[in-house]
Amino acid sequence: MEMMLVSVVIPAYNAESTLESTLDSILAQTYAPLEIVIVNDGSIDRTKEILDSYSHKHKNVKYFSQENKGQSYARNRAIEASEGEFVAFMDADDIWESHKLEEQVKFLNKNPNIGMVYTEGYTITEDGARIAPFDCLREFTGDCYEQLAIENSIIGSTVMTRRSVLDDVGCFCESLGAAENWNLWLRISSKYKIDFLPDCLSYYRKHGGNMTSRKGHMLENRLIAIKKNFEMTFDYRGQNRKLENASYYQAYSSFGRAFLGDFEFVQARSNILNAIKLRPLQLQLYGWLVQTFLSKGMHMRLRKLKSYIKK
Repeated sequence: MEMMLVSVVIPAYNAESTLESTLDSILAQTYAPLEIVIVNDGSIDRTKEILDSYSHKHKNVKYFSQENKGQSYARNRAIEASEGEFVAFMDADDIWESHKLEEQVKFLNKNPNIGMVYTEGYTITEDGARIAPFDCLREFTGDCYEQLAIENSIIGSTVMTRRSVLDDVGCFCESLGAAENWNLWLRISSKYKIDFLPDCLSYYRKHGGNMTSRKGHMLENRLIAIKKNFEMTFDYRGQNRKLENASYYQAYSSFGRAFLGDFEFVQARSNILNAIKLRPLQLQLYGWLVQTFLSKGMHMRLRKLKSYIKK
């Protein structure tokens, strides 16, 4: 049986501290044939120098440089320049187990009805130490459009899809500065089944530069993504306002808790109030709302008390 080419597409912006370990983990994959396509998205550090070195040493590594236009644009350019029947997404600071691609290709070949497959994995520190497993939800499998329309926990660097799927639903939405992964997963799930490999095959590196560390930016783009999601797929299976409201509620309540946890009380209060408008009978929200009027010192004392009681 002929081996099918896998294209790994990577956007890279000022990635000098992690890019080499990322590329090494891809080059160590047990699956071949494999091509690695990187778009240097306007980096001003040593990213281009590192890419020059790898592309000279490895014939299957190619890269392009462009002015900084954002991750979605960079990923789309990499996809356009790639040739594989399967496309795997990778961020320039994440790493893979050596058999990650082999397992996903094997799975997709055995299951032609599956359009996209993602894996379990670990969050790691900047130095590569494990923090915690992703604990991916199995509800994001099969016909999972409605579950994905409310919440997304599928991490980009765990995903492999078929090129034919991207040709059908399109690539990343370039007008989104965040939540662009979620938008794509949702478009895929509106037409194809999704599945999950429970083995820990991917590692997401957590550091101060992650997009997920910028809550305000993430929330703004998540709300935009929700609007786009329902504009693009509103007629799917008689989609209704109830599901859209559930998606907005999940966004406001989860970010409200996140802001509260970081003592950003004004932002927390605003989001919790928006969540209350959508679900006024959700009593837990009122407890969170009261907490937004407490001082940081009071929160610290309450946390110490809670920790003491747990002991």
